[in-house]
Amino acid sequence: MKAGLSKSADNYQWSSYNEYLQSSNLVDVDFVLGTMNRDEFERFHNQQSDGSVLDIKEERFRITDDEAKIIIKEVCGIGSSNDFLGLDSTKRNAFIKELREREVYLYDKYPG
Repeated sequence: MKAGLSKSADNYQWSSYNEYLQSSNLVDVDFVLGTMNRDEFERFHNQQSDGSVLDIKEERFRITDDEAKIIIKEVCGIGSSNDFLGLDSTKRNAFIKELREREVYLYDKYPG
């Protein structure tokens, strides 16, 4: 939740949270539920924390692909991903660094 992947653990597609509170089909919940009951487990996961997760701000949620495209076009002054691919590697890497500073990340789609 702090990383911005979901607003709650029960809504996150890959979370085992519901396995502990409802029915357990995939997860062996015995160890955890042997140390606390379901109510304690739920309270534990719903408590607020002042800590941070990695370098991600709590109020920050993932931007949409369309938002990312707008930022990329603004920063790089390009019209399409093909234009980005056509940049020389030095210029492209400088843009990638600036995009990372704005928390826009490109994942293994661009060579170099």
